[in-house]
Amino acid sequence: MERLELNISTSFPKIELGEKCLFIGSCFSDEIGNKFKKSKIDTLINPFGVLFHPESLVKLINRAIDQDFFKKTDFFEFQDYWFNYEMSGAMAKFDRNEALEFANENLKKLRAYLLSCDRVFITFGSSVERRVNGNIVANCHKQPKNLFERSISSSDSVFFAVKTCLDKLIKVNSKLKIYLTVSPVRHAKEGLVDNQISKANLLIASNNLVKSLNYIEYLPVYEIVIDCLRDYSFFKDDLVHPNSKAVNNVWQLIKANLFTDNFNKFEKELSKFQSAMNHNSLFPKSSAHKRFLSSILATANKIEGKYKIDLSSEKEIINSCLKNLA
Repeated sequence: MERLELNISTSFPKIELGEKCLFIGSCFSDEIGNKFKKSKIDTLINPFGVLFHPESLVKLINRAIDQDFFKKTDFFEFQDYWFNYEMSGAMAKFDRNEALEFANENLKKLRAYLLSCDRVFITFGSSVERRVNGNIVANCHKQPKNLFERSISSSDSVFFAVKTCLDKLIKVNSKLKIYLTVSPVRHAKEGLVDNQISKANLLIASNNLVKSLNYIEYLPVYEIVIDCLRDYSFFKDDLVHPNSKAVNNVWQLIKANLFTDNFNKFEKELSKFQSAMNHNSLFPKSSAHKRFLSSILATANKIEGKYKIDLSSEKEIINSCLKNLA
């Protein structure tokens, strides 16, 4: 089948092994961030869970930079757990003190990463907003709809909130390269018409941000999945979330265009090694399998020495298997 093609271009120096990358935003941040992590890039992914609205993202970034730590009063009890409107429900805890401590530890972790990392990938999910007491919530935590005021944020409001935050961020970490993406996940529960309006506002805001700030770039993830792939065979059974085939298409384009040749050479060797690690032997107690394990252990040592990365956890697994065969 013929398809439209769209490449990813960048004016930033290409990503190399040893860099630190932060992914924050929609669930597509998780998908691509995990590809980075699997490829041994030092990566932090959504320390406050999946977040959809740009203003929710930048509020947490502002908190981290300003060391504006959470207080007990920022949490509320619902169905026996303690929640916070600024973060995902995945952060909820049964005990309020535990919830508070967990949130503030993650805030410290986010701050340390923001001050030291090389790249930040921000994925906007939706500009549909819900407010409580005038404040946009990151998640409604499955509470009754009548508690919230719903509307769609304008592209201007998204632009100003994000620009203010990023201007502050670049002052505390001037080496940062920031990528903006719009999630291709369809927010069908908002209605397909409102979903399109929501995405349009995010796209306009992203375009205006790129025009205004020279330290950010736009990655056309939304366009690749929605326009180039544009086929439900690239979506999960719910028809709204891109499946592994779609994610892999985006990942291949990112690798080809954002990473150095040295990284791509390393990633090929690592991928081959990881495939060998995942191999299930039909005869696990055989001498042939023992030789196979010894060979992939040697490969691990070779990759570590050649690329100066840590494969100690993988080597521990291999050595444990060899010990059981002794």
